[in-house]
Amino acid sequence: MAQIIIAEKPSAALKIAQALADGKIDKSTYMKKVPVYELTHNKEKIVVVCAVGHLYGVAEKNKKGWRYPVFDTEWLPSADISKGSAFTRAYLNCIKSKAKGVKDVILATDYDIEGETI
Repeated sequence: MAQIIIAEKPSAALKIAQALADGKIDKSTYMKKVPVYELTHNKEKIVVVCAVGHLYGVAEKNKKGWRYPVFDTEWLPSADISKGSAFTRAYLNCIKSKAKGVKDVILATDYDIEGETI
C-alpha cells in the first residue's frame, strides 16, 4: 500500500477521501465501528483513517499515592489511562492495523496542540 492519511475526526476523514479520490472512493468499510476509506489518487492507493480526540496521554509511572511534582512519566494509550477514553482503543487499533506495510504516513490533523498530540 502506498499511503495512509490520519485525520482528526471521522467527518474530516470522509471529506479528505472524497477530495482525493479519482472518481468515487474505491472502498468504504468499518473496522469495529471505525470508518476506513480506501481510494486511488494519481494511480496510488491511499487509505484514510481517523482518530477521535487524544489516542495517547501522559501517565505517571509507578503511581503510589499522590506525589507532586511528577517527573517519572510515560506515554500510554488513553484507553489505558482513563475509563472515559475506552472508546479510543478501537481507533488506535484500526490505525495500527492499517499502517502496516505503508510507505508514507500523512498526519492530517488540525494544526494545534490537540492535533499534534493525536
